[in-house]
Amino acid sequence: MSVGPAQPDRSGGIDLMSDDNYGVRDAVIECADQYLSPGDLNALVDHMWERTEKAPDEYRGRNWLFAIESIARQIKDPALFEKARRRSWGELSVAAFLDIAQVHFDAGDPQSALEWLQKAKADGLHNPLFVRALRSEVRKCVGRVVSEDFAHGTA
Repeated sequence: MSVGPAQPDRSGGIDLMSDDNYGVRDAVIECADQYLSPGDLNALVDHMWERTEKAPDEYRGRNWLFAIESIARQIKDPALFEKARRRSWGELSVAAFLDIAQVHFDAGDPQSALEWLQKAKADGLHNPLFVRALRSEVRKCVGRVVSEDFAHGTA
C-alpha cells in the first residue's frame, strides 16, 4: 500500500482501519499528519475516541488508543498523548513517564519533559540509554544541569 499525496477518502478511512488484520491502520496512522489537515486530524481523533467507547473488548479499544497516541505524537500534543495513555493502561508506568517526557520535548517544552523525567526517577528507571539521551537533550534546551545522580549510576 502506498500513501501518497492524494487525499484519502475520509469517510471510509476509519472503516478500512476497523477490520485491520494486516497493519493497514498502522501504516495509515503513522503518517496521518502528512495528508490530513489539523481539523481533519481532530475529527479523526474524536471518531477514534467514539470507536474506543464502542469497542467490543479492551484489546480492540486499545488499538484505537494506540492510534490516538500516534497522532498525538505527530501533532506534538502531550495532553492528548497522556490522556490516551492513561485511558489505555490506567496507572502510568515508568515507560509511560518517559514517553510523555519525549512528547513534551518534541513539542518544544523541555521544562515539562524534565518534570516527567523526574517522575520516572522517583518510580525507578527503565531503559537507561534512552533516559541518558533524552536527559542530555533536555539539558541543552533547559540550560541547566540535571543532577548526575538522576539515573542512579547510569550517567
